[in-house]
Amino acid sequence: VNGEIRWYWEGVPDVDIAYETQYLGGGLLSWGGGYYDGAPPELLDVDGNVLYVTGSPNAQSHVFHHDGKVIDSGEVMLMMIEGANDGAGLYWDGFAVGLVDTTTNTDTFYWSSQTAVDAGDLPPGSGDPWHANWADYRHDPVNGDRLYVSLCNLGDVMSVDAATGEVVWKLGDGGDLTVEYPTGELVPPGK
Repeated sequence: VNGEIRWYWEGVPDVDIAYETQYLGGGLLSWGGGYYDGAPPELLDVDGNVLYVTGSPNAQSHVFHHDGKVIDSGEVMLMMIEGANDGAGLYWDGFAVGLVDTTTNTDTFYWSSQTAVDAGDLPPGSGDPWHANWADYRHDPVNGDRLYVSLCNLGDVMSVDAATGEVVWKLGDGGDLTVEYPTGELVPPGK
């Protein structure tokens, strides 16, 4: 209030802009992710006491990338770096997204960008061609659970059916959805 500092944590390690931090209410925080950092998402209290560190099998076998947060179901969502390839010898940095149950520390969902490459929904590349930098997961009893991922270098957001792993739609240049101005005129590609 009035620009006053309400809380400050001195124990935070050297972080960059790629970390996800959330206040969950009741004096609980989550933070983690990073960019090419081994920073598993954690739950902690406002005194800096670590209450939970993501340590599921998928979490232990990957490097975290940007997003790491608690979703509405209470599961921790992880975005991780995972290699991708075209099946003909070209390899690059892809990504994976997973969910972890914090009570059992087990993986409850896992999806790899390689699935979208194999289906022709993501183009092959080199280096970090898509740079996934945000994800969200929604449990939806009506339409089925969905994973949403922002692909910075493509300028796209895509929706993935969690049950099948198939890309449902993409928003962006060459995507499945169109964007209109309030007048009804289509927004041209690249705008």
